[in-house]
Amino acid sequence: MSQQSHRPLDFVAGLLVGAAAGAAVGLLYAPRSGAESRHHLSEQMHAKREQATTLADESRHQGSLSLHQVKALVMQQVSRLRDALRAGKQAALETHRNLQAGGSLHVK
Repeated sequence: MSQQSHRPLDFVAGLLVGAAAGAAVGLLYAPRSGAESRHHLSEQMHAKREQATTLADESRHQGSLSLHQVKALVMQQVSRLRDALRAGKQAALETHRNLQAGGSLHVK
């Protein structure tokens, strides 16, 4: 029974020794100190944030250009439609006047 009572202590001791050994190996093989690693990560995050901001701005600009292109195309089509309506009204008016004057209907 004395061996069973030592097993939890052996486990805790082994856990502590393993954790200490892992920490020591990590410190020995770490490429940078903790402060240097945090500084490097901070710089990387800042650079990625700037890249994301730039990409978002470029996307907004492209969307704005596309919107302006669509507006210009719509305005061009509206202008063509107005011209066609005016020409149609003018042709109908001329045909009406011609018919009132006793003329005949000319179909083109």
